[in-house]
Amino acid sequence: KNSELKGAAPFQRERLVFPYQAGASFVAQLHRAGGFALVNRLYELPPASTEHVLHPEKYLAGELPVPVRAPTAPPGFQSLRSGHVGELLLRAMLEVCNETPAAHQAAAGWGGDAFTVVPPPAPGGLLLVTTWDTDVDAQEFERALRATVNCWDHAPPATREIFRYATQVRRDGKTVSVARGLPPGVARQALSGLPELVGQRIPAQPPFGPIEI
Repeated sequence: KNSELKGAAPFQRERLVFPYQAGASFVAQLHRAGGFALVNRLYELPPASTEHVLHPEKYLAGELPVPVRAPTAPPGFQSLRSGHVGELLLRAMLEVCNETPAAHQAAAGWGGDAFTVVPPPAPGGLLLVTTWDTDVDAQEFERALRATVNCWDHAPPATREIFRYATQVRRDGKTVSVARGLPPGVARQALSGLPELVGQRIPAQPPFGPIEI
């Protein structure tokens, strides 16, 4: 129902509407670029990331996500879950405390990411490392992320009980890293090693030749 959709958490809402809105737009733009012959070739090489769907020109250019290894849990902590976020959900995260156009702009230029969640009953925590296409892209994301962090750290008491310590953000060139809910010393130590998890960018190779939207 529409009322249930509006009441859903931003991450869940984005996941629900994404295939219908962004997916339809993605296919329509590919159709304009190469007709049904190009659309049918999607089955040969599906989009590799939500960035591809949001930016069809990057899909046609063969721009692949930068490989990023998931952070390991700090000593004394356990890892609950690791994975990748992607441009779509990073954008949804930023929209909580930023205007929608600013959030979309800040999430564009995404290059790759990886995260690890540390569970309670010890202080719950999150380690996230992201990499961006340019230094400017990283700076834009860092600014929007710091506004989001301000919201996180002023969350309701129940949330602060899980994430007991202030969030720390660090930028190293094109890499922006986050440590949420971990003791300050542990967070700083973890942040110092996260840029090493970012691999080399894979050279772009247009999968279907020189096609432009």
